[in-house]
Amino acid sequence: MQLNCSVVIPVFNKEDTIVRAVESVLSQTMLPKEVIVVNDASTDSTAQMLDRFRNVESVTIVDLPNNRGVSSARNYGVGLATADWVAFLDADDYWRTEFLWNCSQAISPGVNLIGTAYSYFSAKGNIAAQFPNACAVLNQVDDYYEWAVNGDLPFTASSVLVRREALVALGGFSPELSMGEDQVVWLRLLQSGLGVFVNKPLATYDLTNSSAVSGLAHRLSDPVFIDYMLCSGPTNSAYLKPYIARAMRSSLVYQCAYKRGAVVRSSLSNRKVSYLNRRELLCFHLASWVPSFIRFPILRRLIKKLNQKWG
Repeated sequence: MQLNCSVVIPVFNKEDTIVRAVESVLSQTMLPKEVIVVNDASTDSTAQMLDRFRNVESVTIVDLPNNRGVSSARNYGVGLATADWVAFLDADDYWRTEFLWNCSQAISPGVNLIGTAYSYFSAKGNIAAQFPNACAVLNQVDDYYEWAVNGDLPFTASSVLVRREALVALGGFSPELSMGEDQVVWLRLLQSGLGVFVNKPLATYDLTNSSAVSGLAHRLSDPVFIDYMLCSGPTNSAYLKPYIARAMRSSLVYQCAYKRGAVVRSSLSNRKVSYLNRRELLCFHLASWVPSFIRFPILRRLIKKLNQKWG
């Protein structure tokens, strides 16, 4: 069996996991039409690890001369895709063998976006993501913000199947965004069509291969992707405010733990901070005046404790 689907795998310096990712696609019970691996100018042995797939008929490997970033790499792969649907898989993640078959069961007219449940693989083992809004195997996602606030994100860059025509129409992923670029795309796809969530854990996110430095940099930066989501069009979702508040709360906690007080106070002037309540604003303002030699170790220990489940 074959699904009319192109699988796009962007990769940058993932020599230890890229083979596993590609093999998880090639071992699907329902194979895709094609697999497109975009090597984003890796400087390790990723290109050499990919050599074993260069003679596989359904696999296309593109070696970009210059690093463009994950969004541009995904967009490049989509530009080469010839199938009606596109699935994405990050190079350090992998699928269970029935991922594509289960996604195919959700395909119907008007559907732009299909996602599945997933689990995280950490130093402490597998941790199942939580989706309280899922009440059946196949669930229509009417309010993205509601799903995102009540549990883990329903759609992620390694657990989705997207209608290619709809993705191309909205311009793909925004290269200027280093965080949350996929969330912007999912929201826009849901604004022009239907979304379906398959409540089966069919994708695995390998946190053991994630960069701690890159992750911290993202958490310390302004979540600009929210501005893009707000500009995507009006919404009557009652969950928009708590969605933004949660993102800003997380950003400010990390800033208080790693940045000077003046920087934190500057961030408090961000218009998105207005989604926090007055008590939270006061707490962050007061925390910014606590000397860094006191504030940093206390908050960093708290963050470490809260993240203990990830190993």
